Amino acid sequence: MIATTITPKRHLYFIRAYYFILIGGGGFLFPFITIFYRRQGLSGTEIGIIGTIQAIAGLIAAPMWGRWSDATGRVRRLLQISFVLTAVLTLLLGRQSAFWPIALIALLSALAGAGQVPLSDTLALDIASKFPKVGYGSIRVWGSLGWALVTAVSGRMIEMTGMFVGFIGNAVGMLGSAAILIFLPRVSPGHQSNSDTKRPSWRETARLVLGDRTLLGLAMAVSLTSLAGIAVFQFEPIYMDELGASATLIGLASTIPAVIELGGMFWADRLSSRFGALAVMRLAMLLYIFRVVMILIFPTIPTIMLMRVVTGLGYSMYSVSVVNAIKENSPAGQTTTMMALYTITLSNLIRIVGGPLAGGLFDAVGAYWLYAFALVAYGMSWLALRNGRFSQSTVKKK
Repeated sequence: MIATTITPKRHLYFIRAYYFILIGGGGFLFPFITIFYRRQGLSGTEIGIIGTIQAIAGLIAAPMWGRWSDATGRVRRLLQISFVLTAVLTLLLGRQSAFWPIALIALLSALAGAGQVPLSDTLALDIASKFPKVGYGSIRVWGSLGWALVTAVSGRMIEMTGMFVGFIGNAVGMLGSAAILIFLPRVSPGHQSNSDTKRPSWRETARLVLGDRTLLGLAMAVSLTSLAGIAVFQFEPIYMDELGASATLIGLASTIPAVIELGGMFWADRLSSRFGALAVMRLAMLLYIFRVVMILIFPTIPTIMLMRVVTGLGYSMYSVSVVNAIKENSPAGQTTTMMALYTITLSNLIRIVGGPLAGGLFDAVGAYWLYAFALVAYGMSWLALRNGRFSQSTVKKK
C-alpha cells in the first residue's frame, strides 16, 4: 500500500502540494463567477437565489460528508469522489446560459462539493499534528500561493480566450487534487473510526453548542462573518466591473490578498498559539471593519485594490483562528462533524437568507451600500467573540 511506503515527512510535502493545486485551481473561476452570471443576463436577486440553493444543498450534505468521514476514516476516498463529480459539473455549468439550468447544476455541484472544505481541513490538521512547530497555517499558506499565481494570469487568460477557460482551469485543479490524494494516507492519522465509542447525535451536539457561551459566541461570529462576506465579496467583482475595471485587474485584486497571506498565515499561527484563537478572530473582524469603512469613504478602484492588502491580513487571521478554535472546542470523535457544522452548515444557513437579501439590496440600491451592511455584521461578530472570550476565561478560572 502506498501509505506504508511514504515517510510521514513526505505526507507534509504532499498536503502542501494538495492545497496549492486545489485553491490555485479555484483562482481560475471564483473571482469571476458572479461576472459570468451577470453576463448571462442574471439579476442580483437571481444570483442571490443561486447562492441560497447552494446553501440549502450544503446544509443537507456537509454534515453527511463529515459524519461519513468521522465514522469511516476514509477522508481521502471521499474527497476524491467529491472532486471528480464537481469537476464534471463545473464544466457543464460553463456551457449554460439560462437561469434554471445554471441553478440546477449549481445545486448538484453544491451537494457534491459540500464536504471538501471540512474534510480537507481535518486532513491538514491531522498531518500537521504529527510534526513539531507545524501549524495549520503553514499548510494552508500553500493554497494562498497557488491562488496568487493563478489569479495573476487568469483574468488575462479570460480576456484573451473567453470565460470558459476559467471553468476548465477550475476542473483541472480539482482533478489534480484528487490525483495527489493518492500519495496521502488512506486513513487520516488519528482519525480512525471507533466502533466502541458512542457518537453524540446532532441534537446532543446542538445542545452542547447552545449551552456553552464560547461555542455559541463562535457560532454567532461565523454566521455573521458569512453574512458580511455574502454582501461584500460576492458582488465586489461586479462592482469593480461597473466601475470600469478589466478582467485582468479584477484577477489581480484577488492576487493581492493571496500574496499577503503568504506571510499572514504563519503570523496567524503564532498569534493563535500565543493569544488564543478567539483573540485572533477578533483582530480579523477589526481588519474587516477597517476595510469596509475605507471603501465607504473612498469608493474607487484604487481604494478597493489597496484594501485587498487588509483583506489578505484579515483572511489569514480568520481562516487560521477559526479552524483552531473549532478543533480546540470539538467533542471527542467529532472533529470533522464540528468542522462541517461551523464552516459549512452555519454559513449555509446564513446564505439561505443572506443570498437573496444581498441580491435584492444590490438590485435596489447598488453594491456601494452592501459595504455598510457588512460593517454592521462585522461589528456584531466582534461583539459575539468578546462574549466567547469571557466565557473561556471563566471556565479556566473554575
